[in-house]
Amino acid sequence: MEAGIKQLFTITGARGTGKTTLAATYLPPSQLEKVVYFDAEKSANSFRANLKRLQHPDFGLYIDLQERFTVLPKDDDLLDRINKGEPPWATSGERNALIGYYQHIISELAALPRDKYTVLVIDTAEKLEAGMAAYVEANKSKFGVTTMAYGKLWSEGVFPLYQNIFQGIWQRGIDTIILNFHLKNVWEGSRPVPGKVAMSGKKILYTLSSLMLWLVNDSRNARGEPAGLVIKERLGQLFIENDTWQMQQMLPPRIPTCTWHEIDKYLDGRNRYDIANPKPTEMRSQFEDDMISDLYSDAQLALMMTDAKIEEQKNSLAMAEAGLVNTTFASTTTTLDFGAQAVAINDNKPPANRAEALRAWTGMGRKVPDLLPKLAGLTDEQIAEQWQEIAED
Repeated sequence: MEAGIKQLFTITGARGTGKTTLAATYLPPSQLEKVVYFDAEKSANSFRANLKRLQHPDFGLYIDLQERFTVLPKDDDLLDRINKGEPPWATSGERNALIGYYQHIISELAALPRDKYTVLVIDTAEKLEAGMAAYVEANKSKFGVTTMAYGKLWSEGVFPLYQNIFQGIWQRGIDTIILNFHLKNVWEGSRPVPGKVAMSGKKILYTLSSLMLWLVNDSRNARGEPAGLVIKERLGQLFIENDTWQMQQMLPPRIPTCTWHEIDKYLDGRNRYDIANPKPTEMRSQFEDDMISDLYSDAQLALMMTDAKIEEQKNSLAMAEAGLVNTTFASTTTTLDFGAQAVAINDNKPPANRAEALRAWTGMGRKVPDLLPKLAGLTDEQIAEQWQEIAED
């Protein structure tokens, strides 16, 4: 990677896939003193023990967040609950602990000497996001947040805060920020979507990241290195050829051996990614594509409808109208009738997911096929934020 470029990398993956190792080894061993490492779960214990065994110096600055904060909520779906308007803190003490956690990280960042460190790692960042949300909620007027509906806490408060924090870190002379996140289940109503998981971090990181990786175990790698699914990257190379600009994608959709050394080999051309003839290990499997996709398959949509207690899903005409099954029917006027399940539009509580959106839509007497294109590609958060526009259209 080229030094001096301000960049954000986000890394996710199941436990044990090597997120900590990848984050900790961004710089070569001789430059480890340039790394600031915020450890939220003592994840780097094993890595640091190996440093000690090798009689190698530690990170330039290591901050143990778990040791300092023990009263924090332990819910794995912390951010989901906050996003749904269900803050997980049972007591004001827990909320204050989250705010204290966020403020402690900010104070440590503010105290960093300028131009001493070049890399900053937060491993993992779920509780930082939760602390930011708690802080914004406690200071809504300062952030201009006038309502908690439609995800406004995040879009008007936390997202701008996130961007300013990154800017403040870069102003300290740090070139690269690396955020690690766990995976979480994707839920629709009270059911997890089978085979579906997602990164815990908020979607704003997709916009801000230069590189977003999802690590998966791969037994073909002799030393146990993970493979890396490239979720998003802005590391393509620009060339001039015959007085025209040419862009070259440098990273494959799947990095077979995901280490920074191998990534650098792709970026400098030693490993050439041939878009027309990729290696089999550079292409994601169908399972991997399904796992990381933000879109839902027909089977998953059917499950959501089940969770929403749509009894008419068993009716083939209704299923065809919803676009969930192939059919030879030329046309149909059948609509789904939710009866008592109909959901009224409520300005204070928009639908929180696709199942609720389907119920609300049909409760207004509208046909399911008219709604599905409007929901295509939207996350649950975006559905809630944009519901007024969707419903009024």
